[in-house]
Amino acid sequence: MRKALIIKESDSACFESNAFLQQAKLQADAHHSGQSALAAYRTGHYRYVFVSMALQREDPLEIIRHIRGLESELGLDPAQIVVSAPEQQPSDTDIQQYNICGVIRSHRMR
Repeated sequence: MRKALIIKESDSACFESNAFLQQAKLQADAHHSGQSALAAYRTGHYRYVFVSMALQREDPLEIIRHIRGLESELGLDPAQIVVSAPEQQPSDTDIQQYNICGVIRSHRMR
């Protein structure tokens, strides 16, 4: 089963639709801080990364920048990064710069 790294601050249902995860055959690995998520990314291979743009304590784009840096440093293939942005949406420049493959504009993935 492929692993998906999920970065969000709370235990809200954001990104965690069981039907979606099962259909995509993804095993979710949720982290509530960028630091723990980056440590996990360094040691495990994740094909997908889901990041909440509603993070209050950390800058989600900085976390994505660090993930892209780790990929380069470790020689990993780039992960497919999807952001949840119900209110604060990344700019087109950010999407291109960080190679974000998808933006979910609703609060929950269904």
